Amino acid sequence: MTQVKEKILKLLSFDWFTKIEEVVAGLLVVASIAIISGVVRILTTPSIPLYGTRVFAPSMAYQTYAEFIVVTVYYLLGTAGIFLYYFAIRKRFSGRGNKYAVLGATLLVVFSFIGLLTGIMNKI
Repeated sequence: MTQVKEKILKLLSFDWFTKIEEVVAGLLVVASIAIISGVVRILTTPSIPLYGTRVFAPSMAYQTYAEFIVVTVYYLLGTAGIFLYYFAIRKRFSGRGNKYAVLGATLLVVFSFIGLLTGIMNKI
């Protein structure tokens, strides 16, 4: 009986949560990106699997599966760039490593921005 009591107290103390806090934060970021990318639209509206040879459907009224995947990847790249900026600002790397981190983060964010802008232009 005392073992059960100890396990319940350990569970309610939330000490276990501090061990997996970063994993939960990462899962929340990925879930947020999926929601922003249109997972709700894909799951709730009838969508077409592919629109000919185009990835982006030419209308804002519907979204293809490929479009969802591409937009999700661009958002993930942009988020990775922002996290890389954060790590460089916090000096997680050496001096030279910070310079490369800023360069890599800039490339990731610019590539993500250009990709998302191109996708929007294809839908208009």
